[in-house]
Amino acid sequence: MNIVCIFEDRLYAFNYRDDSDGADEFERLFDACQDPEFLEQFFEANKNDLQSGFFDPIPTVEQAILITKAEAKRLEKLLRDVVQHQHQPLHNVFRPLSENEDRWPFPRQKVYGLCYKSWFRIYAIRIAHRYYVTGGAIKLTKAMQDRVHTSRELQKMQRCFSFFEEEGIVDVEGAKELDL
Repeated sequence: MNIVCIFEDRLYAFNYRDDSDGADEFERLFDACQDPEFLEQFFEANKNDLQSGFFDPIPTVEQAILITKAEAKRLEKLLRDVVQHQHQPLHNVFRPLSENEDRWPFPRQKVYGLCYKSWFRIYAIRIAHRYYVTGGAIKLTKAMQDRVHTSRELQKMQRCFSFFEEEGIVDVEGAKELDL
């Protein structure tokens, strides 16, 4: 596992593979959300969640694919614009993952698509003004624990906390010393 710089001094991403050929989580997520085969398989497998009424109006699988692709493109553009042109700080884009983030050594964060009730999510850990992308998902249920694919994102965040601890990063100063 290593950390890849997406935008220097602002946005980083974890790469869970030991080799440098594997995509980091930022790249993996945006690639997946532009892959029509992946999206069709995902939405077909999660059709009950898609049509549960949590999102209104209830989209078809075909509509969900188009919505997800568009949301991913808009969100990636927003993030790139924010960090490249520094129109606004990233903390105006990212939000706390939950209400009780003060129990974590570094706050868990999320950013979601720009449309109302967007299901496209990116998850990160914030250390000072830097964000470390741990993963992302299409979240079709209220709680992340409700489904395997979103629960896995919580596990990835925990794995990243463990990585920080193993590296001796227990506070903001530690991250600065290791230049993470």
